[in-house]
This record gives sequence, C-alpha cells and structure tokens, in this order.
Amino acid sequence: MKILFITACILTVFYANAQNSNSANWSNPLKKVERLNSPLVEVEPFVLNGEFYLLECWRSKWDWPGQPSLTAGSDSEMWIAKLPNGPEDYKNRTYVSCALKGNELGTAIVWKNRVYVFGVKGASDRQYVEMTWSDDLEHWSEPVKVLDSPAGKIFNVSLTRDKKGFVFLWETNGVGSKYFTMCFGHINDLSDNWNDNIIENGVYGKDKYTGGPEVVYAGGWYYLLYLEKLDNGWETRVTRSKDLITWQDAPEDRPFIPFDKNNKNLPLHEPEVAEKNASDPGIVSFNREVVVYFTGGIQKKAGDLQWARYKGSLKKLMEGYFE
Repeated sequence: MKILFITACILTVFYANAQNSNSANWSNPLKKVERLNSPLVEVEPFVLNGEFYLLECWRSKWDWPGQPSLTAGSDSEMWIAKLPNGPEDYKNRTYVSCALKGNELGTAIVWKNRVYVFGVKGASDRQYVEMTWSDDLEHWSEPVKVLDSPAGKIFNVSLTRDKKGFVFLWETNGVGSKYFTMCFGHINDLSDNWNDNIIENGVYGKDKYTGGPEVVYAGGWYYLLYLEKLDNGWETRVTRSKDLITWQDAPEDRPFIPFDKNNKNLPLHEPEVAEKNASDPGIVSFNREVVVYFTGGIQKKAGDLQWARYKGSLKKLMEGYFE
C-alpha cells in the first residue's frame, strides 16, 4: 500500500509539472496584425461568393471620419462594408448597404449564398432580437422578431452552424448571479423562432462575469469565446462543450485574445490612456486562414478596432488552446 501511495504521489507531481511545463512553452497561435483606428466595438466578418465583408454595428454618436452615413450612430445602424482585397484592405472598404436600423449588438451568418443579419432591437429596451436576410447585400427582407427575452435584457447574439442546423446564443443579465450569462438554443432553419428552441440548462457563466461572446463549431466541439474580467482589465478567453451544457475551460494562462497595455492613442480618448480590454471577437475562415476582429479600448466611450489571423484551419486554431 505504501509503495502504491508513493507511486501515486510521484505521478501526481509529474503530471502537475508537465502541465506547468506545457503552459510555460505555449504561445498564442493567434497573431495580432493591425489596429484600424476605429471606435467600433461589434464587427462581424463574413465571406459571400468568395468576397470579404464586415457587418459593422454603429450604436454611438461618434461622428467618426469615414462612417457610412450621417445617422449611423444616432440611429443605431448596422452596415455592410466590402473589403476588396480581404482584411488587409480595410482603408479601401466601401459601404454596400444598411441591413438594419435601430438595432445594436448584432451578428451575421452566411448559409446557401444568403446573408442573415441579427440585431438586438434598441427601441424594445433590448428585449428582443430581429432578423433580416439578403441574397445580394443591397435588398433586405422585412425584419422579423426571432427572440423575446425570457428574462432580463439582451446584450449580444451569436450563431454558428453545426451538423444538424444552427446554434444560437444570447447574452443576458437576467440569468445567473453575475453580469453577464450566455444562454443557448438550437434551430433547424435560420428563420426559426428562438423561444421555441432554447436548450434547457444550456448556459455558461451563471456564477462569474462573462461578456462579448462568439460561438463557433469545429471538430465536433462548440467553442465559446467570452470576456473574462481581471483585476486590471478584460481579456477574451475560450471554453468548449459537446452539448452546450457541460463546459471545459482552457487554462487561465491561455487567453484567446489578451489586451496590450502598451497600446495608447485610443479612438476618442486622451493620448496617454492605455488599453485594458480585448473583447467582442468576430471570426471567419478566409483564404486558408482564420481572421478575427476584436476591439481594444477601456470598456468606456468607444472601442479600438483591431484584427488578428491564424494561418490554418479553425479546428486547429481552437484545439491549440486545449492541447
């Protein structure tokens, strides 16, 4: 018995040291590329017919140079921007159309050459989600309500496609003990009503702060990118699940996107103000790499739009935070 106990202790110490060694040798596979000099916070990249686009959510009265319309911020408009040569060409983007007005905190998803845009209706006091779709990005369907909040307000939405249909997510302050909690459901068609398809106990973050989510599906796993509150700021982390009920967090020292305290000259802030946030990722695969947009800033007044890349598949990128 004594020999078995000693052996078990040795194996435990060895495993712990191996874990520490792995973390010490780990480096983030996602590489930051560029700050884009924009106050935007919620931006979702998507690809349609091989072309690269962004859904930009304008929801503050910034009056920023190059904004798509004079009323973009004041009317909470969600605009489609085309980047003619991919993410490297943000400065030469052109605005195609306004997908939704009076909506905030939105997202976009492409299915069968059709773009679906979802947004939180501001006039409803963030109590419901609307959806519109387009085949050509110029003409949009009449918005329809897809979710009435079961509890609390809605602060973000995200969708991803799996083998059986689509997973949807909404962020709310009406569930759990902390701001904010992620709630999940599953639909067969993107026009289906969410309230009828909520997953019982499909939640994440009931007992801690979470925020700024993005859900993606790869290699049989649902990966949730969410905001973790630290003592000195906020960073995006990653957790994963097979069923959207039981979750496995990546190690704490493997953030998906950390903030950079050396970043200063933030949009709409004094020059000496330093970044302490990295949140609200939007993710897409394009030209054999993964492209991620996110915002910096300080969680006040405005963001600091940036993008990062990983040269490889989404599956390989996400697995890199758990291996």
